[in-house]
Amino acid sequence: MIVDVVTTKSPKNRTVLTFLLALANLMSFSVGIITAAILSRYMDVVEYGTYRQVIFIYTTLLVVFSMGLPKCYSYFLARAPIEYGADIVKLLNKLFFALSALFSIFLYLGADFISDIMGNELLVDNLRYFAITPMLLMPVMGVESILVVYGYGAMVLLYVFAGRLMMIVCTVMSVVVFDGGVTGAICGFVVSSAFSSIAGLWLSYWPFKRVTSYKSNIRIGDIMSYSFPVMMQGIYGFFIGASSLFFVSRYFGVEEFALFSNGYKELPFLSMVIGATSGVIFPEFSRMSGNGDDKRNFVALWRTVWYKSSTIIYPLSVFCLIFAGDIMAFIYGENYRSAAFLFIIVSVIGIVRVVAYSPIMLSLGLGREFANTHLVAAIMILALDVLCVNFFPNI
Repeated sequence: MIVDVVTTKSPKNRTVLTFLLALANLMSFSVGIITAAILSRYMDVVEYGTYRQVIFIYTTLLVVFSMGLPKCYSYFLARAPIEYGADIVKLLNKLFFALSALFSIFLYLGADFISDIMGNELLVDNLRYFAITPMLLMPVMGVESILVVYGYGAMVLLYVFAGRLMMIVCTVMSVVVFDGGVTGAICGFVVSSAFSSIAGLWLSYWPFKRVTSYKSNIRIGDIMSYSFPVMMQGIYGFFIGASSLFFVSRYFGVEEFALFSNGYKELPFLSMVIGATSGVIFPEFSRMSGNGDDKRNFVALWRTVWYKSSTIIYPLSVFCLIFAGDIMAFIYGENYRSAAFLFIIVSVIGIVRVVAYSPIMLSLGLGREFANTHLVAAIMILALDVLCVNFFPNI
């Protein structure tokens, strides 16, 4: 393996990069909220629930089909000189193109099967319209990580802003202006994904445009060896994230699914803060691990990140617990005020999950242990969901 020669970022640069990445995550999350808020008002509950099911199916299966490869960008690029970066990106992109093709074929051919499992006939045609999306978005899943590794935080912000704005325009206009319903929303999502794909592929090689590139000695075997535990965690994470949504869709119907998918969402700022800090400290931990830094340096950086994150997350978590009903009604309309109890339940997570532990575990080669924690959680959640639908049938 290539040994890292990249200079470690200063704390000031890390803070600026984290702030820019947090803004990008805020934009990304805000677009999801804005789109959901508009579609909830212009589509009936069944159509909106179908749209949410399509997105749910994509995001959950994406964890499996991506095979943990998105984490490889930060890990391998942070350890290698920039002259080898373009070759590493090219290798990872080839793997993503192959996996995305398999994903798209699965969605198209398996639409009937998935529709039967989810108990919604409207999914068949809409999944087939959506099937091209993995081939558009998966090859650019690593673009933000690439730009973060080389300190292009402003470029990440611009890319996310343009992509999410295009998503709002295409998805919402298809429903509001052209009255396309759920199929129009899906087609609008696909069109916006095409724009994101073109821009993302170009930006993936932006950091290397003035660099003389060389072929790295990293092979597919090295990548798969690292990504396999991450892939297993992704599979377990698939069950963790999809289990409750599946049981609600299967046993309570599409209308209850719409209520559940709107209410049971993490705090608006939680993923923003955690995602930003993880995106910055993961390559930093990877550099430190490659350079053989003392473990006390890892702990010191971890504590700093935890303290700064908690000062933001804790007060806002309490606010959301108190005003959950008003927040749901303001975002989605009065029809979804009853989802407040779900929002209260998920808001408690913010008090516990302040900093993601994946960056430090994966950078230290503890991928197997990282995966095992998710295996235990997946087994517990599946078991509890089965008990709930049989003995306490209420979402």
